[in-house]
Amino acid sequence: MRKQESHMMNVELLINKVRENKAIYDASEKNHSNRNFIAYVWRKIGEELSMPEALTKNVETSRQPEFLRFTKDNL
Repeated sequence: MRKQESHMMNVELLINKVRENKAIYDASEKNHSNRNFIAYVWRKIGEELSMPEALTKNVETSRQPEFLRFTKDNL
């Protein structure tokens, strides 16, 4: 498998994991504003996808608005 194909599969898996955890992006969810819960969810996603915690934190903090906008548009 080529590196680009592998990257696309990882992105799709990440998007699917975010979809499974609506509290990350849906303000109407009970735990959406619970930072501890959201951090836990991101850690869990990182573990499930074998992604370093630093990478999931990067998605969570610096890229979150664009990533979540992309995810919402693709749900």
